[in-house]
This record gives sequence, C-alpha cells and structure tokens, in this order.
Amino acid sequence: MARRRNPDSLSHILLRITLAAGFGLFMWFVVAKVITRTFTTMQEDMLARNRAAQTQVQAKMKEAQAQKPAQPHTIQQSQTMSPYEAQRAAEIEAQRTADLQRQIEQQRLKDAAWERFYIPPEACKHPESPTRFDVCSSREARFRKDFERRWADGEFAQPNA
Repeated sequence: MARRRNPDSLSHILLRITLAAGFGLFMWFVVAKVITRTFTTMQEDMLARNRAAQTQVQAKMKEAQAQKPAQPHTIQQSQTMSPYEAQRAAEIEAQRTADLQRQIEQQRLKDAAWERFYIPPEACKHPESPTRFDVCSSREARFRKDFERRWADGEFAQPNA
C-alpha cells in the first residue's frame, strides 16, 4: 500500500503560507502602482489646468501692459493734437481700460458661477482608479459644456457685455 502524505503536514502549511504571502505582496504592489499612477495622472491634469489659467492671466496682463506704454505716446501726441483730439484719445484709452477691467471681472464672475454650479461627488474628489478618474473627467466635461451653454444663454448672474 502506498503511503499518502498528510495534506496538513508542516511543509504543506509553510508552502501555503509562503504562496499566500507572495500573492498578497504581489497584489499590494499592483494596487500601489495603480494608485500612484492615478494620482500622478491627476496631478499632471491639475498642473496642465493651472498652466492654462496662468497663461490666460499672463496674456491679459501683457495686454494691459501693452496698453500702458501707449499712454505716454498718447500724452506726447496730445501736445501736437487739438484739445478735442487729445480728449477723444484719452476717452478711447479710458474705454479700453474699462473694457479690460470688465472682461477680467466677467471672467471672475464666471469662475465663481462655475464653482457654485459644479460640485464634484465625493468619489470624484479622490478617484481610486483610472476608470473612476476617466468617468469623473467625462462627467465634469459634460457639466462644463452645459454650464458654458447656460452661461452664454444668460442663465447665471453676469454683467451685461
């Protein structure tokens, strides 16, 4: 009669423990990589948005600075212009400055309205997987599109442009 091994022998128990620990470590490594990649992707997305916002602000600042050097030139021209022409040039410059300030204020109001309009769900504040991140990004894009349409239709408090 052949001798059967006892499945509960010490070597089998140690083998099972070793395999379970190895599998557990492998799964921990995979989950850690997925989470790290998800947060890296989110961070890159946030950085891209911040860069876009910074670029927009810098463009407006450059535009405002480009208008400032025009003022001394306008003053210099006013010496050769008639009083009426000088007054008209000053009015145009004041109108440009007011328009820029109105645009900046309108953008601020629009950003504030967006913050009130879109509040991400808890699951989207800290997505746990790339799939969740994609779902949340898609949802935010749909809400942004709806918001832009409604903003253009004047459904939110905004100054008359």
